[in-house]
Amino acid sequence: TACTSGFKETTTSRVNLCDEDPLLVKIMLEFLYTQRCDLSTTFLGDEVGDYDDGDDKDCKMRALNDIIALYALGDKYGIPLLCQHASHDFEKTICDLRDTPLRQSIPDILLGCIPQVYTSTPDSDRTLKDFLVKEMIHGHDSSSSAMPDAKALLETMENNAQFRKDMTVGLLEKEKAKEKAKVNETELINALAYAGLDWDSSPM
Repeated sequence: TACTSGFKETTTSRVNLCDEDPLLVKIMLEFLYTQRCDLSTTFLGDEVGDYDDGDDKDCKMRALNDIIALYALGDKYGIPLLCQHASHDFEKTICDLRDTPLRQSIPDILLGCIPQVYTSTPDSDRTLKDFLVKEMIHGHDSSSSAMPDAKALLETMENNAQFRKDMTVGLLEKEKAKEKAKVNETELINALAYAGLDWDSSPM
């Protein structure tokens, strides 16, 4: 962090916030005093004029990117609890979209967040990255969710080697899980047959 990792802030006991977004700094300082913040309300409510339309896809994407920026700010200045709040509100905002008309736009919104997550958070920090990859791979398993646009997804993967690697690993793990499920289903069918039952009539 800036105050413990050999930066000039370590010796001067001062933190220069001039280059940071004023709104994010305000939220960070309020959090340090109150230990409370509702980022989804802050970024999607009436406090910020740019985010007046809570049902607009671009509005949601901008708000989520600001939450990512606040997460990165918390990491930069060594405030892990702020990172936890930002991560929670990031995931909550995405999950809440599933019950709105924007649920079909979730893959596009996620794709719009990926560049900032992978460039503004440390390589070793997997919190937001793992959530995004999981949502990209499994989020459309529900019939109410849309598939990600293949061209946009491939372009994002081409432009980000780490995201490409994470998606590859995640897709392989999903295929392994499907194969394991098939094996388990076959074993269950065989067991039912041995007991004189069939799959359709078994009490499940």
